[in-house]
Amino acid sequence: MPIHEEAVAAAYRICEDGMGRWLDLDLASWLGYENLYRIRTLIERNRHELEQHGLLTAVVKSSGGRPATEFWLNPDQATAACQLARTPMAETVRVMIVKVIGRVRDGISTEPRMELRVLEVAADRIVAPILREQREFFTGVPAHDRTG
Repeated sequence: MPIHEEAVAAAYRICEDGMGRWLDLDLASWLGYENLYRIRTLIERNRHELEQHGLLTAVVKSSGGRPATEFWLNPDQATAACQLARTPMAETVRVMIVKVIGRVRDGISTEPRMELRVLEVAADRIVAPILREQREFFTGVPAHDRTG
């Protein structure tokens, strides 16, 4: 199944740390893994090398069964994982990653989408303290002194 630049671009997400990343299972699919979860073994086995390209972002997910760790790879980590995978599609996927990053950097592509939960976190971290300060300023009562 051929990989398309648009699919790679569509899967690119801005995470809470502000870094653009791809989900490990998307990368595994593009690389042609039959068992997509094998990518996680590759990542764990090469964790030290991948962490030389930035903090390895891992999210533990549980959907009623056994918890699983999904990895979100930055562009350098995704490129390194492609080299380590050595699948027939690895070169093609690396080229697509480089093209997508180039488009984002040059502003040719639309900005990568931020997921709703990232926006909610940003609101909690940025907007809530501002609103709290405004309330304190206008009421003269610090937020921690209020009851009810």
